[in-house]
Amino acid sequence: VVLCLLLGVVVGATFIFYYFRSRVGRSEKKDGYEHVEGMKIEETKVSTPPGGAKRKIYESLENEPNAKKPIDTTPKEDKSSMNSQESLVWEIMGALSLTKSWKSFLTIRTGTGTEAMDGVRVISMCWVVFGHTFLWPYYSSPGWSNLSDVIPFVKSNAVTATWSGQVIQSAEFSVDTFFFMSGFLAAFISLKKLRGKGALSAAKSAPLLYLNRWLRITPVYMLILWFYTLVLPVMTKGPNDQFYGLQTRDCKKYWWYNFLYIQTVFPRGVNGEDVEMCYGVSWYLADDMMFFWATPPLLVIFLLNKYIGLLFPFLLSCGSIAAAWVLAWKKQLRFSTFDQSLYTPFYYNPPWTRAPAYLFGVIFGMGYFIFKEKKMNIPRRLQGPVQIALASFAAVIFATTVYGPKKGTETVPSGFSYAENNAYVALSKPAWVMGVGAMLFLCFENLGGPVQWFLSLPIFGYMSKLTFGMYLLHPCTLALLFFNRVLPLRYTAVNFSVCFIAVLFGTMVMAFFVFLFIESPLASLQGILMKRLMPKRSRKKQSKALSHPSPINTEDKYANISTKPLLGGKGLEYKEEK
Repeated sequence: VVLCLLLGVVVGATFIFYYFRSRVGRSEKKDGYEHVEGMKIEETKVSTPPGGAKRKIYESLENEPNAKKPIDTTPKEDKSSMNSQESLVWEIMGALSLTKSWKSFLTIRTGTGTEAMDGVRVISMCWVVFGHTFLWPYYSSPGWSNLSDVIPFVKSNAVTATWSGQVIQSAEFSVDTFFFMSGFLAAFISLKKLRGKGALSAAKSAPLLYLNRWLRITPVYMLILWFYTLVLPVMTKGPNDQFYGLQTRDCKKYWWYNFLYIQTVFPRGVNGEDVEMCYGVSWYLADDMMFFWATPPLLVIFLLNKYIGLLFPFLLSCGSIAAAWVLAWKKQLRFSTFDQSLYTPFYYNPPWTRAPAYLFGVIFGMGYFIFKEKKMNIPRRLQGPVQIALASFAAVIFATTVYGPKKGTETVPSGFSYAENNAYVALSKPAWVMGVGAMLFLCFENLGGPVQWFLSLPIFGYMSKLTFGMYLLHPCTLALLFFNRVLPLRYTAVNFSVCFIAVLFGTMVMAFFVFLFIESPLASLQGILMKRLMPKRSRKKQSKALSHPSPINTEDKYANISTKPLLGGKGLEYKEEK
């Protein structure tokens, strides 16, 4: 019923919007002029408010030069109020219009150098789905029938012990990529918008930024959580859905932890019960929200003193790495997915151990802002050496972090010593994002070569708009696929590939409809609300609408930037009205 009502609202608003627009623009146009009741009127396009409606200025009445203008006796106050109300209704109808959502989906950026981030975002999202498709049967019945061929409990040549199998366990790095891009966009875009302003302006804008961020993510997030908890169980009636039942039970009891984004800070809840079972993938949104809350203070410090502003997040990162190292030593955490240690609750989920990826992104954003503000360029004679050095650095980092621990994954439990294991737990993810930063810098400076060309393909620009929805929806697709199974699934490369492709494209289709009918309309409504909450003085000076989605789906331009979270709505979204 709720989904049908949402569908009806969007479709109804679309028809209403176009009905009134057709009434307004019913007059016949010829030769660049508009003919209304026998009068020839010149049309001048002034601006394009939401929904595409055109405001027209009638400048000449050539057919009737002696015609008298009608006298408007409406009081100025009433006229202003009427215009404001009509404008608000028109904006709301336009925001709910399907055509606006469709145009938003078809609008991608080109030629900015930052298109490579779309490719990174989409590939990272596919990596998340890839890893979860492999692990889902392992953590839920009936699972894989030939488990010994998949995980090296007995056989040293099992799938996860091979070179290609390292990609499965290394899927964790995709989340750190999202954290890094989120921190970079939040810092870089905010500093561009605050150029010429002081730290006080950044501090004053923080409350609206926090509200904007929460409103941009929470409605879509809560709607999908409701669907997963109350609607999807009706469609998953297999004999082995006990694991799913535990998740939905916890969501019914502790959904408000997700609503406040505190499930990773208080994983045991107020009663000492585990609240992290509710929609497991939501830990990323909780951590990303925590990191965003810390961003405005970091920007204030940077605006007060650039050197301290760069040093402070670096020191925080070092403290977080040290804490992770100590935790890995004291709790005997094992990075291997199948070692059954306390790795997830003590390292993988808490924000204080996952902060370095985001903080390195903030540092990169601040540094790149200084690089652009001072109009620095890499001299032509140094472009080749810089390209080789950074590309080699990124390649070595990627190869080391993904394939370096192969020896330790050939057995369960891992064959790594505790010293090697602790070092990998604490250092691998910060090292990974440093490689991502080196690669993106080359792409931003048009030195990325074939990698930049591939990551900048237009197809990634369209798909990147769906990554936020894909991250939230892919557990629903996995639940439909695996919790309805009666018999275990035998692992083969073909069977796994079929499952992965089915989950990926099924999730993509669901995310597309969520984008058109829910995400884009709600984002437009949120933009209207924030525009009216913004002080009038700021509105006149800047004439800019601001919204902040998840970094998972991020869109950016240097002059006209909009950024989103899925892993990532998260970033800041800015749309400059011209």
